[in-house]
Amino acid sequence: MTLRAVIIGLIGAGVVTALAYANDMVLDLTNFVGNFLPVSVFGSMVVFVLLGNPLLGRLKPAWAFTSGELAVVLVMACVACSVPSYGLMRMFIPSAIVPIQVNSVTPGWQRSGALQYAPPSMLVSGGRYEPEVIEGYFTGLRRGDRWVGLDKVPWQQWTPPLATWLPLVFALAVAVISLALIVHRQWAASERLRYPVADFMSSLLVQQDGRPAAVLRDKLFWMAVIVIVFIRAINYLNAWFPHSIEIPLIFEFPAIRRAWPLLVKSAGFNYFVQIAIYPVAVAFSFFLASDVGLSLGLARPFFLVLSAVCATAGVTMLDRSMAGGEVNWQMFGGYLGVALGLLYTGRWHYWQTLRAAVSLRRGSNDANPWACRALFIALGAATVWLVRLGLDWPFALMAVLMTLLVFVGMARIVAETGLFWCQAWWYPAGVIFGLFGAEALGPKVVAILCLMNAVLTINPREALMPFVVNGLKICDDFAVKPVRTAWSSVAAYAVALAIAVPVVLWIDYNTGIRNRSDKWSTYWVPQKAYNTVNGVLTELRFRGTLERSQHFSPIERVLHMKPERAIFWWIGGGMAGVFLLGYLRLRYTWWPLHPVLVVVWAGTPIETLGHSFMLGWLIKVLITRVGGSPVYRRAKVFMIGVIAGELLCGLAIMAFNAAYMGMTGTKPPAYVVIP
Repeated sequence: MTLRAVIIGLIGAGVVTALAYANDMVLDLTNFVGNFLPVSVFGSMVVFVLLGNPLLGRLKPAWAFTSGELAVVLVMACVACSVPSYGLMRMFIPSAIVPIQVNSVTPGWQRSGALQYAPPSMLVSGGRYEPEVIEGYFTGLRRGDRWVGLDKVPWQQWTPPLATWLPLVFALAVAVISLALIVHRQWAASERLRYPVADFMSSLLVQQDGRPAAVLRDKLFWMAVIVIVFIRAINYLNAWFPHSIEIPLIFEFPAIRRAWPLLVKSAGFNYFVQIAIYPVAVAFSFFLASDVGLSLGLARPFFLVLSAVCATAGVTMLDRSMAGGEVNWQMFGGYLGVALGLLYTGRWHYWQTLRAAVSLRRGSNDANPWACRALFIALGAATVWLVRLGLDWPFALMAVLMTLLVFVGMARIVAETGLFWCQAWWYPAGVIFGLFGAEALGPKVVAILCLMNAVLTINPREALMPFVVNGLKICDDFAVKPVRTAWSSVAAYAVALAIAVPVVLWIDYNTGIRNRSDKWSTYWVPQKAYNTVNGVLTELRFRGTLERSQHFSPIERVLHMKPERAIFWWIGGGMAGVFLLGYLRLRYTWWPLHPVLVVVWAGTPIETLGHSFMLGWLIKVLITRVGGSPVYRRAKVFMIGVIAGELLCGLAIMAFNAAYMGMTGTKPPAYVVIP
C-alpha cells in the first residue's frame, strides 16, 4: 500500500460520493451504484486497466500503478459507494424531515400524536413545523438557473439530527469493517469461498512483468466484449427509436397468461410468464459451484410453490414490512441459521480471536484481536447511544445485533454466490415487533426501531459489509495486508460521510424533492415508521393499555412479551431449511442444492436474476460435460469478457445519458444494463 494509492483512493471516494446522489435523485438516471457490482466504479477501473495504466507505463514505467495500488483505490471507492444513495443518504435525510410535513396534513397522525414518540433530536427542528425549513426542502430554493450556496441550508435546524444519527452510523460502520476483518481469513483461506465479484476484478488487475493481465490479451475476452457491445448498442438504439431492430433479452409467454389467468394474477407468478436475461448474471454463474448456481436458479420457483401450498392450506404468507409478517420472520430464521452455521464452522478461528482479544495477548496468526476489540467497542458505543436516545437497553442491544446480522448474512451471500444485487428482505423492527407485541414495546420503542429500519436496513442493496468483504479479498490477492485495507476503508467511509452530508442537503435545498419520481424513498419510507407507530397507538388505546405500556421498565417489557402465534414456527422453519440443506450438502456429494436457496428466494433480486443464473448454470454444465475442464477454462475467459463488456456498456450509457440531459435538459429513455 503506497501513499499515492491512498490519496487517489480518497479522491475516488469523494468523487463517488459527490456524483452518486445527483445522478440517482436529480438526473434520475441509471443508479450510479445500485448493487455490489457498481458500474461507475468497476466500469471506470476496467477502462483504466485497459487504457490508462498501459499508457502511464509507456510514458514512464514508474508511473504505472501496481496491482496492489489499483486494488486499494478500488476498495476505497467501493466503500464510499455505501454512503450517498441506498446505503444511507437516500433514506436518512427524508426520514428526518418528510414526516414533519406529512404530520401537518395528516389528521390521523395529529390526533394520535405519532410524531411525538420519536426522540426530537432525530427530526429537523425537533419535529416542529418551520415553513422556511420544510417548504425550502420540498420546493427548492433555486430560482431558474441560479443555485443558492451552502450558507442557505438551515444548518442550525439540521445540526441535532446530524449529531444524533452520524455517530451511530459511524459506530456501526466501524463494527462492520472490524467484523469483515475477523471473518476474512476464515472465509478466504479456511473455507475457500469463491468470491466471484472479487475473483473477476482480481483477474483484470493482475500485472505480469509490467504488462496487463493475460486475460486482457486473450482473443476470447475481446470477442465477448465485442458481442456484448454490439447487443447493447442495438438495444440502446431501440430504446431511442422503438421501430428499429432489437435483439430480445426479455421473453414473454402470452399463452400461459391466457391458459391460467388467475394463476398469473397471483403475487410473484409473473416469474413464469416473463423471462429476462442479464448476460452479466449468466457470466457470473461460471464462477460458482454447480450447487450454488442451480440453487440461485431454482430459488424463486421453490418459493412460489411454497406460497401456493401455504395458500391452499389456508396459511398466510404476508410481509408487513416494519410490523413483521410470515415472510419477514422466515427470512430472519434463514439468516439466523446461516450465522449459527458460520459460527460453528469457524468456531476455532473465532474462539482464538476472542481469547486473544480478551487476554490482551497477541494470539495465533489467524486471530485478529484488535479487530475484535474494535468490534466490541463499536457495538457497545452504538448500543449506549441508542439507550441515550430513549431505547430500552434490551431492545437497543437486539437492534444493533440484528442490524449486524443483516449485513453479515448479505456479505456471506455475496462472497459465496456472486449475487451482486442482494437484499435481506427482513427487518429487525418487524422481528422484534413479532416477538414482543405492541404492549410490551410501547410506541416510543417502536418509533426508534422503525426509524433505524428506515435509515439502515429497509433496502440495503448498497450495504457496506459486502463491499468491504470483497475488497479485503481483492487486496489480499495482491499481498496488501488486510489490516491496512481495513484502516483505509475506515478513512474512505469517514471522507464519504463528510462529503455526502453537505452535498445532499445542498442539492435537496436547491432542487426540492416534491417532483422527484422516486416517491418510494422520499415519501413512502419516511412515512412507514410513523404509520406503524400510529397503528400501535390505535391498538393500545383500544385495549386501554397505552398508559401502562409507556411506564414499563426494561425488564417489565421483556416479561410482558406476547409473541405472535406463528412467529416461532416461521423462524424455526427458516433455520431448519438452512440446516437441512447444509447437512445434505455435506453428507451427500451428489446433493444438488445449497442452503442459500432459502435466504434469497423471497426477494426482488432473485426474481429478476434467477432466470439468468439458471441459464448460466445450464451452459456451464453442458460445456463441462461435453468439453471437460480445458473447454470450461476457455469459456470462463469468454465470460470474464462478458462481464467487462457489460460494465463498459453500462458506464458508456450512463456517461452519455448524463451528458445528454445536461446539454438538453431532457431525460433520455430508460435503459438498464445491470439491474
